[in-house]
Amino acid sequence: MNLAFTENIHEIERYLTSIQKKKMPGVIQKALNKTVGNAKTLAKKELAEDMKIPKKMVEAKGKGFGLKITKKAFKGSLSAEITAKGGRVNLMRLGAKELLGGRYAVKWGSGNTTDRAFISQFGSNKPAVFKKVEGKTSKGNRKIRGAFGPGFAASFDKEEIKNKVINFWVEKLKKEISRLVKLDIFGITKDGSFVN
Repeated sequence: MNLAFTENIHEIERYLTSIQKKKMPGVIQKALNKTVGNAKTLAKKELAEDMKIPKKMVEAKGKGFGLKITKKAFKGSLSAEITAKGGRVNLMRLGAKELLGGRYAVKWGSGNTTDRAFISQFGSNKPAVFKKVEGKTSKGNRKIRGAFGPGFAASFDKEEIKNKVINFWVEKLKKEISRLVKLDIFGITKDGSFVN
């Protein structure tokens, strides 16, 4: 005795096609938005290690320097984006403090030191870190210039950091889509039972 299942297979194909059209964009949207948050956390850690500053200083506040999610996914546009903003940062933004003991040096970030530097405020400007450089001004004073730390965008653009974040993103996105397909489309929970 033979049983033919061609009718059922066509019905299943139609069902899966309808799921793909209706539910898959929502699944991909959720997966992208969760994954971009996880990728941002990893990128923050990598930038903090590369720049030798605490992780909290990497987070962008408002329109300021740092790392933030600049685009989240929605059903009409299934993409997400992380952006590192800002050029070289004055050391005051990285928590600079003058070292005591009459030595011209400034400590910033997680134990970084810039020699021949000091903190000063000119006029009504905010305090900033300056560094003594070789040479004299036209008035005979020593030349100084602003002292800067590494830039967020330049550090984020390094191949090893980008590759680490992209590889993490790809693997995490695959796992998240797989999990959400099981849960949202087929109603299967993590322990293998069905959602009521």
